[in-house]
Amino acid sequence: INFGTNNDKEVVETNITYASDTYPDLQKLNILTPTVQKIENRNGIVTSNNVSTWKKWDKGWGPFQEFESRNNDPGKFDWENPDQQPNWLKLSETTNMPEGGVATEMKDVDGMDHSVVYDELYRFPVATFTHASLKNNEAGYFGFEMYEQSGNWTMTPDSINSAHPHTGELSLSNAEPIFIQPKTFNARADNPQYVVSAWVKPSTDGSCQLSFGEEAAVTSKGTDWQYIEAVRGPPFGDDVPKAHCEQGGSIDDFRFGPVDAAFEAHVYNSKFLYYIANIDTNGGTIITEYDHAYRPIKVTGPLPENVTEYEYYFARDSFWGNSLPGSPNYVKTTVNSGEPNAMVNVTYTDGIGTAIQYQSSQDK
Repeated sequence: INFGTNNDKEVVETNITYASDTYPDLQKLNILTPTVQKIENRNGIVTSNNVSTWKKWDKGWGPFQEFESRNNDPGKFDWENPDQQPNWLKLSETTNMPEGGVATEMKDVDGMDHSVVYDELYRFPVATFTHASLKNNEAGYFGFEMYEQSGNWTMTPDSINSAHPHTGELSLSNAEPIFIQPKTFNARADNPQYVVSAWVKPSTDGSCQLSFGEEAAVTSKGTDWQYIEAVRGPPFGDDVPKAHCEQGGSIDDFRFGPVDAAFEAHVYNSKFLYYIANIDTNGGTIITEYDHAYRPIKVTGPLPENVTEYEYYFARDSFWGNSLPGSPNYVKTTVNSGEPNAMVNVTYTDGIGTAIQYQSSQDK
């Protein structure tokens, strides 16, 4: 019960239905806390009515569809025929759940695919694609890190190492010829144009190439890390996207997919699994460096000159070194560090880390 400024009384009521009440098998499995329907009303008027259906997948039970009522009196939800109800709008539908209740693919209200590449233990997302199905092998990403799933890739054996990573800790690197391509590729049903991309580091006298059959090829020379991509249209036949360095070199962050499929990849520290890099649709890369306490101290990208640095000072740091603090606790952030007119923001905090004062200035 809430009271407004004019002492108006508002009664808010929430009714919840648990999944175990609708699906008896979940009771047997002791899955008792998930909810399948939530109805909210204010002063007797329904303001929202949302339903989540469940399904028994190959690997066990898990969420299936999401619905929202089109009006405040949609009638009783038909759990047996959820798609045949004009008063209910289907918001999304999970289309693939391979392991432990983790949805890797779903369709949104417009029927567009949203796909997620997980690590091999399905703990965290490695890459995401919008408007492409991973289940149907319409897109893919591989960053060569030890936590990634490598089953759908063919590549030069024994060449993943820590010699020259672009992001993370590993890349495909060798003085001899190297290559990577998917074991299976299927173009999306509407036959859009496709893009294949990678970060490459050619050998001193060599080059690296992206190819998609004979219809698209891009060659990169030089010894620095470079982002390259190639685009081609249908028909694709038996052609598959491929990255290769015939005179040796390094390949990292390889990806392919429809040109209209938004893409993003995330790179993690392999030991402690904290986030260290991000790659966007156009290959833009943001890399985060940390101190011994796992606090970010430097963020670089997507352009090399885009640098943000962080400096931390806490009284306890000096105290443990047997010296008295010389200044209050603070976190200093320098945006575009090293550039003219870099912006400096300082947040002063109390003894428990709560911000108490802010200061901004611009370096001259």
